[in-house]
Amino acid sequence: ADDLAAGASATGVSTTVLISNTTPVDNIATVTGTDPTDGQPIDAQDPARTTAVLRPSEISVTKTAVLASGTCGVDDAEDGTVLRVASTDQVKYCYWVRAGGTPETNEPVYDVQLIDDMGTPSDVSDDQIIVLTGLVELNSDGQADDLEAGSVATGESNPFVPTIEGVITNIAVVTGKDPQDDPVVDSDDATIDSGICIGVVKTAAPNVLIEPGGIVTFTFVLTNICDVNDVTVSDLSDSVYGDLNGRGTCAVPQTLAPLASYTCAIQEYISGSAGMVHANTVIATGTDGTTSQTVEASATEVVQVAAEEPVLGCRHCPAKVLFRRGLDFFGAAGFIQLPPDYDPETTAFQITLSNANGVLFDETLPPGSLLAKGRRANKFIYRNASGRSGSGGIFKARLMYDVNLNNDYLWQFKVRAYGDLTLATLPDMTLRIVAGGYVFETTRPWTRIGRGWKVMRFELPP
Repeated sequence: ADDLAAGASATGVSTTVLISNTTPVDNIATVTGTDPTDGQPIDAQDPARTTAVLRPSEISVTKTAVLASGTCGVDDAEDGTVLRVASTDQVKYCYWVRAGGTPETNEPVYDVQLIDDMGTPSDVSDDQIIVLTGLVELNSDGQADDLEAGSVATGESNPFVPTIEGVITNIAVVTGKDPQDDPVVDSDDATIDSGICIGVVKTAAPNVLIEPGGIVTFTFVLTNICDVNDVTVSDLSDSVYGDLNGRGTCAVPQTLAPLASYTCAIQEYISGSAGMVHANTVIATGTDGTTSQTVEASATEVVQVAAEEPVLGCRHCPAKVLFRRGLDFFGAAGFIQLPPDYDPETTAFQITLSNANGVLFDETLPPGSLLAKGRRANKFIYRNASGRSGSGGIFKARLMYDVNLNNDYLWQFKVRAYGDLTLATLPDMTLRIVAGGYVFETTRPWTRIGRGWKVMRFELPP
């Protein structure tokens, strides 16, 4: 069946992979046949032109920490891990900035700049601009600050001795522009632990009680976070319950080998009316077995008392979970309605994400964490750089209110947090917020995306 009647037509489709830069590619189709009247061959041709379009500019930054005597890319701590050093050691940071793709697939990045917050994300006065090697001039502005797609620029900070004893997390932010003058940005952090070899984690279960109250189990986990020195914990006390030695299952002294942990718990009855916040801090004190240095760590947990009311809804609440190397990312935003006398500065704020596997993320910001900002004092901000390291936590939180036409106080919230979200394997997840004793909770199926989950509208009637 290879003939065609006069006036008839036939169609066909060809598929191929085009590998090209932006130079146009011409492709010619030729059809051949035979004239039945004289047996002579006949043919016809038609050309088509295809032009490849470059993908948008992409940029990424990787930041690591290394001893000042070490070599970047050789001796540094693996990205996403903690570099443990003595309090007198000199250290430096290493940076790799890469423009994504290749010159044949992606547009370049112009006006590249790398800034390190030096461990104080809320204070720009000490930010440092990092000099990068490998940048070139591409946009004819007389500045060698551009990066061709697929190219890498590197940089190092000046060596320094940590001035803060303990865990220090610095964030580097790289910015640039694509050829259409639209911004591109990425960030990465590195964490140094400069000598404190003890860590303590305190949890409360449950951390929200329905009035008038109930029994709460406080669990304490003491960990020697150094991989060389023994630590002896000689004192364990609580700001509310006092000396914990002999209370519940707790006993000191405890000698912890490198990276070892000790766990104990107490049970207490907490009572109060709706909106009451119970906050207490545990303090672990001990001695470093190698340096004989006194070491101390503390952790605060908050328990809220809520009214026994129908659970309220969260309006227009998009949320996302992204699986990352190191700590995973959890972000949520939306609107909740609260009474006019609600004050974020004097009450606690809790956000919880869970599914049938259990609690995926849960943190409570105690009173005094969210601080008023802005000319109208209607914006409340919390920042904690260490939320992106260690066991994770809330990195940034914001609450902002406005009064709508119905005189309802609508509070817009936005939370960015990090943690271990490996149990986020089921589509049905529950987002729960407790603010000032008011509970907001909603459950919906999430959509699987390339590196995690997302839900575009986490909504229930208010």
